[in-house]
Formats: sequence, C-alpha cells, structure tokens
Amino acid sequence: MEERRENGNIGEENGLIRLPKLANLLYDEWFKRAFGTEKRKRLLLLLLREILPERKIQSIEYQQTEHINLFAGKADIRIDVECLSDDGSRFMVEVQRAAQIDFGDRMMYYSSFAIMQQLKKGHRSFRHPPVYVIALMNFDYHRKNAGKDEFMFRYMMNREGNPGDILSDGLQVILLELPRVTKEAAMDGTRLQRFCYYLSHMTQIEDIPEKTDDELFRMLYNSAETYNFTADERNKYIETMTTEQDIRNQIEFGRLEGLRDGRLEGREEGLKEAKTEIVKAMRGKGMDIKLIAEVTGLSEEEVRKI
Repeated sequence: MEERRENGNIGEENGLIRLPKLANLLYDEWFKRAFGTEKRKRLLLLLLREILPERKIQSIEYQQTEHINLFAGKADIRIDVECLSDDGSRFMVEVQRAAQIDFGDRMMYYSSFAIMQQLKKGHRSFRHPPVYVIALMNFDYHRKNAGKDEFMFRYMMNREGNPGDILSDGLQVILLELPRVTKEAAMDGTRLQRFCYYLSHMTQIEDIPEKTDDELFRMLYNSAETYNFTADERNKYIETMTTEQDIRNQIEFGRLEGLRDGRLEGREEGLKEAKTEIVKAMRGKGMDIKLIAEVTGLSEEEVRKI
C-alpha cells in the first residue's frame, strides 16, 4: 500500500485545485454519501456484519435520521445514518471527528429515541428488538484505559463487578476508536481493523489492495474515489476542507495571540476563548452548526448557545 506524503487536504497543482485520490469520509456529508444512500446501502450492511457477526444480518432498510422530542423545550437529535435489519434490530451509526464533553451521555441520550421506537402499541411484553448505537470515532476516547490492541468497545447494562450478570441486552453502545488501529495492527489483524485503518487514513493512501477481490473494500474504495465526484460534489468537498482549515487556523491564531498578550492563563483557557470567538464568526456567516461542532470539539448545544 503506497502512501501520499502530503497531509491529505486539498492542494494546488499548476494553478488548479487538486483533490486527494480518495476523499475523507469522516465528515457528515461524505459519510452519509458513502453509508447512507440506497446506492451504497450494501456497504453499510457489510460493515454491520463485520461489527456484529453474531447477528447474521441479511438486509437493512434506512430509517429517518431526525427525531423530534415529544416534550416541548427538550432537545431533538439528528443521526448520521439509521437503519433496521430484517429481524427488527435498530442501528444508529454516528461518525465523530473530535472529542466532546459528556460524549458517553450523548450516546445514551441518542439510544433513548431508538428504544422508544422498538415497541408497538398493544405490546404484551417489554422485550424489544435490540438497539445498537455505533460510533466511529476519530479520536482515542479510552486513551490509557485500554489494552494496546483494543479498538472496539462494547457496552451493555450489567451488574457492577459481575459482567456476566446482564440486566438487559436490548441496548448496546459500540465505540470504534479509529486512531487506535495502527498500520501494523491493520495489516496483521482482522478485516474490521483494516477497514478502520483505511477509513481514518483515506486521504493519505493511494490504493486499497483488497478492493480487487473483497466486496467490502471495493465498495469503500469506490465510495471515496474523488474521480467519481460530480461537479457539485467536488465544489462542496473543497468548501468543506477549506472551511475546516480556516477554522483550525483561526483557533490556533486566537490562542497564540491571547498567550502573547498575556490575556489568557494557559493553553486550555486560550483555546476556550479562541473557540468562542471563532464560533461567533462562523455562525455569523451562516455555517452549519454540526460542522462547527466537529471542528472545534464543542457539542452542538454549546455551539448554539454561543
């Protein structure tokens, strides 16, 4: 597998804007394009089979991704991709580019909307088809609290000190921490490890060798190949990448300026103030709240309050 030397962002060549051969799919719009459209529904199916082989999923159908809270004044949610399998199991699949405060609580809040949709009126039992909240995370959430080769973490409701005593298996939260999969681990590991590595390094690689005879990797490659972008998709991708770099540059500039002026005490305080000012500027330009949250690491609720 040959790797690019540049950082994977857009660049220029002979005065023309040049895209990487494979697009970064860890942005909402491009993730949904790859995993959330009927054209590429099988890619999501194959990925779910790798994550949950025991479920033997035969087919999936996409579901609505926006959920309105029934209680006035309470927060609604929007999921990147949501689907039902042939046995009624529900899957909420989220991509998360940056760490956020109370990330675990966010996952639990999302799951409550999914669970409420699992029981039909007139039900005789509260036993419902399972709900899975799956997060593809481009940051190391567990850091030192995990083994060297761990990258997938599954949570269920079980008794403290006795993991085998499960109160309910009707809900599972599954975290795949992409940065924890090194190139060495990916090449010597499972298909899922290789998939995670490619997904998080898409703009730095030239090729996915397995695409020749493995449907999972072939579909991943085809969904990311910028050669297949329409003119509108190409322009939108350039806008997304440029916007992210602008935000990051402005955050870092604001932090360094504050430190030089002696107005800010320490790196964390500097980042906080810089982010606040950048969010105000970006919101003033009408930028998408979710993109601002992804790049700054703030929650969407925090962005809305600024």
